[in-house]
Amino acid sequence: MKNNGFTLAEVLLTLGIVGVIATLTLPSLMSNTKTAQIGPKLAKAVAVFEQANEAFLNDSAVDRLSEACEVGQPEDHISYGRALSRYLKISQVEGNVFISKDGIQYTIGGPNLPSPATAPAHMQGVGLVSIDINGSAPPNEDATDLFYFTFWNDGSLRPIGAINWNGGADQDKED
Repeated sequence: MKNNGFTLAEVLLTLGIVGVIATLTLPSLMSNTKTAQIGPKLAKAVAVFEQANEAFLNDSAVDRLSEACEVGQPEDHISYGRALSRYLKISQVEGNVFISKDGIQYTIGGPNLPSPATAPAHMQGVGLVSIDINGSAPPNEDATDLFYFTFWNDGSLRPIGAINWNGGADQDKED
């Protein structure tokens, strides 16, 4: 009589191989899932901040942040943040740290940044903002959940050190 089934040894060997493969691939899958969540959260936080700046400029009836408020000294950045906080739907303020209702933490500060003398006024950096996409929850590491941007006179954000952000679409604006 011919046996058409698998032996116990064959089944255990197959399960062992599947277990080893799962052990090797599972951390990679978990890491990819976490990384895939960072991009959308950061994009949302940047968009919310830029939209808040745009609404602030519109309500102030000016084209430049430097015309809407003074942003040259640290205390000016705090007053700018407080004015901007109503557009960001801020639930908590601690000095120059503004925490939104969805847990995103914006830290506004930095000196008035030097810009090339030939730069149009709207392309001049006026301050710095760090965005922590998960608030004070760990890991709070650079480029993991904590990101740094320059905010410009026109209200846009650019990652620190970047020249062309958003494809350089802002490069052709006139004064």
